[in-house]
Amino acid sequence: MRLNKKTILAGTALAAAALIIATGVYFAKYPGNPPTSEPRAGEPNAKQADALTAKSVELNETQVQSIKVEPAGERTFVIQREAVGSIDFNQDMTVQVFSPYQGKIAGLFAKLGDEVAKGRKLYTIDSPDLGQAESTLIAAAGVLELTTR
Repeated sequence: MRLNKKTILAGTALAAAALIIATGVYFAKYPGNPPTSEPRAGEPNAKQADALTAKSVELNETQVQSIKVEPAGERTFVIQREAVGSIDFNQDMTVQVFSPYQGKIAGLFAKLGDEVAKGRKLYTIDSPDLGQAESTLIAAAGVLELTTR
C-alpha cells in the first residue's frame, strides 16, 4: 500500500487531535496536581518531601566543612566540543554538483580530472517532469487549434 501526502497528513492530524483530547480529559479530571498515593518503598515520605521543598537546610559538621565559600566573580569558559572524524583537504580537487531537477543523466560532458570553466555544460538530464510538461504543452496546443477553427 502506497501512502500519499494526504493520507499521511490526515493520520498525523488524527493522532494530534486524539492526543489533545486525551490531555484535556486528564486535566479536566485532575485539575491542579494529579492524584497522589501513599509513598511506596524507595519513595520519599512526607518528611523527606518537606525537606526537598524547604527554604532552609540544616547541615552537620562534616557537611559544613566540605563547603567552600568564595566571592562571586567572572570566569572565562572555553567552549569545547568533541567529535569523531578526521579533517582532511579535498585531494581530488572535486566538487559535488547537484541538479535542481529530478531525472537520470543522459549525457556527460566532463570527466573526473577535467578542468572546467564557469558556464560549461557538464551533463544533460532526462527529466520525467520535462517530458510531462512537453506532453501537456502539445495537448494544450491541440486543444487551442481545435477551438480556434
